[in-house]
Amino acid sequence: MRKDVENTMRTRLSAFLLCLLFICSMVSCDNRNVKFYPKYFDGEVIKQEIVESKNCTVQIHIITESGVEGWGSGVIVSEDGIIVTARHVVEDANFIQVKLNDGNLKDAVLIYKDGIEDFALIKVDCNCSYETFGKYSDIEIGDWVYIVGTPLDDELFNSVIYGSVVAKDRKITYFSDRFLLQLDANIEGGYSGGPVFNINGEIIAIITGKYVGTSICICTPITSIVEKFNAPD
Repeated sequence: MRKDVENTMRTRLSAFLLCLLFICSMVSCDNRNVKFYPKYFDGEVIKQEIVESKNCTVQIHIITESGVEGWGSGVIVSEDGIIVTARHVVEDANFIQVKLNDGNLKDAVLIYKDGIEDFALIKVDCNCSYETFGKYSDIEIGDWVYIVGTPLDDELFNSVIYGSVVAKDRKITYFSDRFLLQLDANIEGGYSGGPVFNINGEIIAIITGKYVGTSICICTPITSIVEKFNAPD
């Protein structure tokens, strides 16, 4: 009789330990989901953020001294019409024209190009809606982002794509001597200079380029851009 009781107790203890192990594993999985998977966002809220972001994103058309034409993207970051874009979009331009979200065309002037990182500032004469910078240090691996730009063709003006943060502080000398942000986002030509937004609709990077035939998207973080933009003349 005593042996039967002991066997029953062992069975119950084993069952209890198995249940406890299962519960712990579920909690552990939940923690991993929170840590490694993209942050949840409200679809309706992000749609409104995108509308506001598109109002501040521009297409940039350039003509070089030799007559070669090209285009890229940019984002308005001040009420008086300062636009951030990629340096390689505008550095050889003899003429720069900006298309605003309402379709209006504005001549622009280059006011700054960085000698190390791939960003530049141009300016148009307008009383503009503008976007604000986010805090780059808050970005985490797995975060969702969205990008606004004009891929491949003028008729695709202000297209929006989603992506996710794959890595921070990449050192890729082909693109820059400074640290870069890597995204999983299938950009095309014309997105260069376009803004990368966090889910709060704040600019956290500028598109630099991609590895051809892949969705490996490389971006310039806004850290140095913010420093330059806030520096006194």
